[in-house]
Amino acid sequence: YYDDNIINIVKDININKINKNKIFNNGNIEPDSFEQFIDYLIRYEITKLRNNQFNDIRTEVMINEISTDNSIECQYIEDSYLKMQNNICSFVDVLNVSISHSLWFGENDKIKYINYKNVIINKQTHEIIIDYVKEKINNKENILLNPGVGNKYLGISADADLIIDNELIDIKINRTAGLNINDFIQLLIYASLYYLNSNIICEKLSIYNPILGNENYINININIIKKFISVLENYNIGNQFENNNLEEDF
Repeated sequence: YYDDNIINIVKDININKINKNKIFNNGNIEPDSFEQFIDYLIRYEITKLRNNQFNDIRTEVMINEISTDNSIECQYIEDSYLKMQNNICSFVDVLNVSISHSLWFGENDKIKYINYKNVIINKQTHEIIIDYVKEKINNKENILLNPGVGNKYLGISADADLIIDNELIDIKINRTAGLNINDFIQLLIYASLYYLNSNIICEKLSIYNPILGNENYINININIIKKFISVLENYNIGNQFENNNLEEDF
């Protein structure tokens, strides 16, 4: 964010805005956990519409790791995960499974949301999410849910929220996400890594912020991606991340 090379690449990129309907948030779940819930809910709704089974590698790892403790937390996550895979889940089940994201990174305090009893979202919010999903996947062929975009040559492990055809989408729940070009640097790195791995250019990078009721996006091209790759290579990131336990892509 403070590297002159990066600033020079992004400074002239314009942010475009699409107005969306705002969703309901009861405020009892902290933003990070609510963001994870919305992320998992969107992926779940996509799998349902495409008649696929919901799968999440982080959840599966957490179930295997926690199961050795015979903990009640593991029981909730595993039961909820099975319900999601069988398309018979509630919002609480999605929330329970989404906590796997926090547990993966060692944020054990998030476990307090297991089996949350109160209203998470209302019917109107659910309909807004479903409408958003339908709009995004309509007539699309290449739909990747939480795809690994890491690159072993550069020593980077990373996974995006969504890639739909040539659009890379990140879901953010806060009051400023997507309003500043710096918010797109992470997505530009993801797009660069994805290009290195697949030779596919994500020409549109979007930040969906349902709390603000908007989706901001930027358009990029191969020249911008090549500039980012050059910066990443110059950082020699591989030496910094050689012991990263997330080295394997999802």
